[in-house]
Amino acid sequence: MHDPRWIEGSRMPDPVHRSCLDDGSYMAMPGAVVAARVILWIKVALVTFALLALWALSDDVREKLTPAENRAVTLLLVWMLVYACAIAYLAIRMGGRRRWVRIAVIVAESLSVVSGAITLVTGSGSFGNVVAIGLAVTVIACMSGEAKYYFTH
Repeated sequence: MHDPRWIEGSRMPDPVHRSCLDDGSYMAMPGAVVAARVILWIKVALVTFALLALWALSDDVREKLTPAENRAVTLLLVWMLVYACAIAYLAIRMGGRRRWVRIAVIVAESLSVVSGAITLVTGSGSFGNVVAIGLAVTVIACMSGEAKYYFTH
């Protein structure tokens, strides 16, 4: 049976929108996967910007904080750096069509939704939390349907 998503006659892959199959042919990356990948890169940019802003402010603010609060700020900065690197790595690996990438993206974004919801419920949330939850839910939605087929075949 012919699948219309197969790109026939092409021997030169576009690393962003095509991936090589075992038989040497190429399959186009579905639009939902491309959208999820773009959103992940947007999240990396936003987290990096927030990380740099917090780091720049932390020098002035750290003089007024207790040692325990300083450790908490440092831990937050490290967590943001690890999160941005993990999301960037997953966005890069999406072209490889590995099933674990899809699962890891869904798990990471689910944790993002849960942590954002907890922050909103405790009253310390902001508009940024709502945007982060919206982006995470969109990525999770993009990882179903044709994306599932793309990552498993």
